[in-house]
Amino acid sequence: MSPTALIYGATGYMGRLNARQAAEAGMRPVLPGRDASVLPS
Repeated sequence: MSPTALIYGATGYMGRLNARQAAEAGMRPVLPGRDASVLPS
C-alpha cells in the first residue's frame, strides 16, 4: 500500500505541483476542496 499525502490548496500553483510530485513519487495524493470540478484529475 502506498503512503497517502493530504494536500490542501491543490487548485493553486504550489498545491498542484505538490500533488503531481507526490503522485510521481508513488504516493496517493488526497485533494480536499470546496469545488471538485476545479481539482486536477
